[in-house]
Amino acid sequence: MIVATLTYVEAIKRLGAFKAGSIVTLAPFMAAILAVPLLGEPLSVAIICGLVGMAIGALQPWRWIGHHDSLKQRIEQQKKQS
Repeated sequence: MIVATLTYVEAIKRLGAFKAGSIVTLAPFMAAILAVPLLGEPLSVAIICGLVGMAIGALQPWRWIGHHDSLKQRIEQQKKQS
């Protein structure tokens, strides 16, 4: 648990909160996909719908990149104006 927390904090420092959070939300998605071939889990329509929903939920925020000014850009602009 300590190692996981420390590596997560380091990921936030290096990647930023947005990217690190997006990657973390994909963990259950990847675990569910890997459970089918590795553990012999049955692949039903309900599981497929759940996987599609998780993927959309995890990737949806990426659509907003470039459409709005990020907080970091606004802070840099404020620093330049000061």
